[in-house]
Amino acid sequence: MSGSTSRIIVVAYAHAQLTAYLVRGSTGEWARLQALLEHLRALGRVAWYTSQLPPAWSVMDRTVDAIAGAVGRFTVDAALASPPTTPGPAPAWLLPLWAFDHQIAGRPASTADFVGLPLKVVATPADDDEDGAYLPGWPGRWWITATTMGASP
Repeated sequence: MSGSTSRIIVVAYAHAQLTAYLVRGSTGEWARLQALLEHLRALGRVAWYTSQLPPAWSVMDRTVDAIAGAVGRFTVDAALASPPTTPGPAPAWLLPLWAFDHQIAGRPASTADFVGLPLKVVATPADDDEDGAYLPGWPGRWWITATTMGASP
């Protein structure tokens, strides 16, 4: 492939999956992939991504297909058909969440310390498959609420 470069792309998906891809692509393909990842980040489907030069390569289309497998073909096709976006900060509602390592009233729960404020974080099943967040080890999507320690869930 003339005029192409190889890179390792690491994608942290919002549903707590971290995947690394070893790919080779042209300048246009890299721009297309970066635009896709920026759109997915703006939509909250990708928490973060990065790339660096690796010692080997793979096929760019496999990377796009793998991303589509993680976030949905429709979302990827829509992001690729959209005009480029300027890289910016992640959506404000996308936060690193702590492990949901216990339950409160049968719902996944966690504790957290946010800027010195002790919080109780509880997940409630979302009403549909379009809203909410993915939790590792729990099926479906969940609404996440946080209250100060000692308050009811």
